[in-house]
Amino acid sequence: MILQSYTPVDDNPIWEVIQLLAKPFLNMKNGPWIAGGSIRKIVTKDHDIGTSDIDIFCPSKEVMSWLMDYFDKKSIFESKSNGIYTYKHKEVLYKIQVVKNFFYKSTEELLNNFDFTATMFASDGNTIVHTQQALIDSELKQLAFNRIQEKPKPTRLLKYAKKGFVPIPGIIPALLGVDAPDYIEKTSLYYNERPDEY
Repeated sequence: MILQSYTPVDDNPIWEVIQLLAKPFLNMKNGPWIAGGSIRKIVTKDHDIGTSDIDIFCPSKEVMSWLMDYFDKKSIFESKSNGIYTYKHKEVLYKIQVVKNFFYKSTEELLNNFDFTATMFASDGNTIVHTQQALIDSELKQLAFNRIQEKPKPTRLLKYAKKGFVPIPGIIPALLGVDAPDYIEKTSLYYNERPDEY
């Protein structure tokens, strides 16, 4: 996987929150990392965090336990569901989610776990890394599968449709478990196997 880097230069409120909350303990090489939609919004210069959460991913159970102790002191615990602990920070009131059940050895392994290419962004609070296709699909607001990940649940498609993303041809039949029309190549559903016209 070839990763590109980006350093935010404008005053994005999401980036400012990350600087306040998490920069002291993030580490691009070894984790933990903030990744997903909140980081994508910084790169695409979307200043409205809206309903996005700041998702933190950990390299180990020990780091996760330390993080939870850290946020117990700085945040208001809100809920636990589906292996995610959700906090609201006392000062900025954004939602912070610590992912509990999955641990990653590297930034690449973390990004390969994302379902759609448009979500493959990660940060250590200093720089942001992403694949080229993540940037392309984010700017075009199109959804394609990350080849290494299993197909996401249809509810994930709905979540991004509400954000204005449009699935590339064949994604919806694939999610529903039905055959796509003959004119759609099955390999075109995955970002690194798509022909140029996608």
